[in-house]
Amino acid sequence: MRVEHPVVPDSDILQTELQKKLSENESLHKKISDMEIKHTQVVSGLTDRCRELEDMTEELKEEIKRMKLDASTSHSP
Repeated sequence: MRVEHPVVPDSDILQTELQKKLSENESLHKKISDMEIKHTQVVSGLTDRCRELEDMTEELKEEIKRMKLDASTSHSP
């Protein structure tokens, strides 16, 4: 007994493949968008932390200057 397979027109096959590719493309765009948002957040956080550390560095430099000045004036006769 021979089994007959339904004949699917090429255009239906192409339409199905196109739909799969469109869905895959949409999913990939969403992933990229999510990754770009996360990247922006991480960069922003790191930039803020750099500013904090730069400010802290300046404060410590000023404190070192004051300590050196205090040390030099306390050793003066």
